[in-house]
Amino acid sequence: MFRLSGFKIGPKLLASPLLVLLFMLGMGVLTYSTLTNQRDVIYGQFEQNLYRYDASAQITLKLTSIHAELYRVMNLISMGMEGEAIQTQIDQSMALLEEVKQQIESEALHQLVTSYVTNVQDAVDMAE
Repeated sequence: MFRLSGFKIGPKLLASPLLVLLFMLGMGVLTYSTLTNQRDVIYGQFEQNLYRYDASAQITLKLTSIHAELYRVMNLISMGMEGEAIQTQIDQSMALLEEVKQQIESEALHQLVTSYVTNVQDAVDMAE
């Protein structure tokens, strides 16, 4: 067994801080490794959530733009304007709505947009 009784006082006093230093170094390496692994996991989740958020924001922007265009067309129809330009705008907006419907991954949101498309088509039919 290892005994410190054969050493002078100087090495005995240095042994304790050396052991603490080695322990702290080991804890630092273990902590660094754990935090690195945790960062990698969190970064992957962050990327995935950011992709979903970006896709949702793009769909929202497209739907807002389509709605504004349809509102403008409905105002033109209510003012009595008719013609090929109005029908072209309506057809383009309906085509864009169909494209947006294809991009939606959520079933509930897909049903809402489908209902919106049906209501828009009914409103356009009534206005014409």
